[in-house]
Amino acid sequence: MVIFSQCLDCSNYIDNSEKGKHCCKAFPDGIPEDVFWNKIRHNENIENDNGIKFEQIDWKEYGKKHLTK
Repeated sequence: MVIFSQCLDCSNYIDNSEKGKHCCKAFPDGIPEDVFWNKIRHNENIENDNGIKFEQIDWKEYGKKHLTK
């Protein structure tokens, strides 16, 4: 089974994987593994998330902004 992280669909995600970390606005020093691997859903605020929770990317708007000339 392939599992994709909820974080990759979040508008707050910051790709820092080249440095060995997955970060976001909620967890700028690194997303906890249980959150990244969906063991803990981040639809509600959780401890140490700086008051920021999961926000679904609007893929239609993303495409307009990043994929059109």
